[in-house]
Parts: sequence; structure tokens; C-alpha cells
Amino acid sequence: MGDYYSRDNFMRLFYTNQRRLFAYILMFIPNRLDAEDLLQETATWMWENFDKYTPDTSFGAWGVTVARYKIMNFTRNAGNKRLKFREDVVELIDARSQAELDRTDSRATALENCLTRLPERDRWLIHLRYEKGLTVQKLSSSLDRPVRGLYKTMARIHKQLNNCIRQTLSLEGEI
Repeated sequence: MGDYYSRDNFMRLFYTNQRRLFAYILMFIPNRLDAEDLLQETATWMWENFDKYTPDTSFGAWGVTVARYKIMNFTRNAGNKRLKFREDVVELIDARSQAELDRTDSRATALENCLTRLPERDRWLIHLRYEKGLTVQKLSSSLDRPVRGLYKTMARIHKQLNNCIRQTLSLEGEI
């Protein structure tokens, strides 16, 4: 497997889409434990078949397709004990969730683009806060800056990113 199909890249893509996949599964499987099991099965299948994923396509959409088959198999095997939907209802939910995934993908792309427009110092703060998972309190002590000042800085950066995303999506006709 090449660098693209590395474990780290899979994990990054999966974690980015995990909530969306779980929300999709929950639309069909209201029992949280069953939904968690299906998410695990979906993740396992995706990991084992990651080399079949086509780069530069929506990883989230691929995951939803995998989840859809896992859901269909689950409801088929569960017999009459579980809630089942008519095929037209499944298609309606699926179409709406796909539209939502597309909107989310557009927002994520806009965010990535807007992040590149930030000054390097602001990108670095965002990296430390969200990618490294540091709290504002930890950032404050490691950077020797007041907590209140960091909160104001983060609020300014968030506002800047939000405005940029809105403008980008507006220009693309997404809003």
C-alpha cells in the first residue's frame, strides 16, 4: 500500500467522518447499542477494504454506502424483531442524508481553504487547540499568555473563519 492508504490517513479520514456515519446509522437503527455495533462493523469493513477507496472522492459518501449495506443486512437478519422501513422511505432518508453530506463536505472544503488564509500565528493556535487538543488553559500556560486574552484571540479567529466560510459558500451558491 502506498502512503495514501496508510493507517494514519485512514484514521484521519474516518475520525473526520465518524459522527456523520453514526448519525446516518441512527436514522435507521434507533437502538444506540445496535447502531454502535454497526458503526464498528462499518469501520472494520472500511479499514479492511481501504485500498478500494478512490482518493479525491468523498470518504464520507463511501462510508455511508458501506453503512447502508450494513444496515440492510442487519435489518434483514433481525427479521420482524426490529423496525423496518419501506424502500421508498429508505431512499428518501438516503437522498436527504447524501445532500447533507455534500453540504458538510462543502463546508469542510471551505474551512480548509479559509484556514490557509489565516496568518501563520493564528493557524498555529488553531493547530494546537484543535489538532493537538490543548485546552485554552494549557495553551495559556505553555505560551505564557493570559487565559482571557487567548479566549478573545480564539473568538476573533473563529469569527474570521466563520465569515470566510459564509463568504466562500455564498460565492459558490451553497448558502
